[in-house]
Amino acid sequence: MSRVSRLSHVSATQSTEDLDEVSETQAHAPRTTKDGFDSDEKRPSNWTPGEAATGTAASGQYNLTSRGGSVLSKPVINNIYLGDFWNTTAGKTISTHNDAFAKDVEQSSYMGVLAQYGVGKGSFAGSTVVPGASPKEVNESQIQSIVKQAIASGTQSSDPQTIHTVILPPGTILTDGSNDSTNGLGGYHGSYAGPDGKPVYYAAIVYGQGQNGIDFDGKPADAISIVESHEWSEAETDPDVNSPIKGKKLGWYNDQNGEIGDEAIDALPLKSVYGKVDGFAVQKEWSNKDQAFETAPKKGTKTNKGPIFG
Repeated sequence: MSRVSRLSHVSATQSTEDLDEVSETQAHAPRTTKDGFDSDEKRPSNWTPGEAATGTAASGQYNLTSRGGSVLSKPVINNIYLGDFWNTTAGKTISTHNDAFAKDVEQSSYMGVLAQYGVGKGSFAGSTVVPGASPKEVNESQIQSIVKQAIASGTQSSDPQTIHTVILPPGTILTDGSNDSTNGLGGYHGSYAGPDGKPVYYAAIVYGQGQNGIDFDGKPADAISIVESHEWSEAETDPDVNSPIKGKKLGWYNDQNGEIGDEAIDALPLKSVYGKVDGFAVQKEWSNKDQAFETAPKKGTKTNKGPIFG
């Protein structure tokens, strides 16, 4: 079972004001972790020192450097909705909104921020609902099994750049070792080796509401799309983090803060982490070129070709 990259914030039991205060404090405090993730985590298993990185020089605090690994030049999104909730009227309303988001964002100006890292515009390959009662909790091994079953059922794209995205129903807790989504875990992305030995990419997304996941603004649809934009951006710029496949390298990474999505979460107050693109809520991502967290590149920003999916 591969280790994964995770989105987490401080405990969901704290108020929004508390979240903002902690985030602001973290932005100015010395890092106590090795890669910007949780304090009990280690650097990715395929980490290499920043001094050996290629691409944009790490001249700024948040600048990302390429470690020579792949990025997704033509990412594909497949959504997998877990549980019968998604067949209810309320569930269908959110999943319809979320599918529209997935289709829009991969062709939007948001992807212009990622273009400097070699990521191209992507596509949406549809969604499916996995029927059944909402589980109390889901772990990483179960997420991988859900993805494998969906692939076997023929509902998923066979494109090797697909990010198979499992969206949990309300109340289902996503676990990660001793941590879980009742303690601020919003989601994660990772990969496993498929039958052909090549990576299969996936993401797990918590239904952020109240005490579970990250409730950004009281709107679950926004919480889902914000976390998805975080995980998809990371999966596109650093798809092989902690890959179980020998020889797979990190993509774009910051030794102090981690992957591209982790930086805004660590640096900004929660209310400033996200913005809107085409009416959809997305997380801001770091731009080496513009030296800013943004949802779209500044006018006149040119892109460069980075290492692409190999």
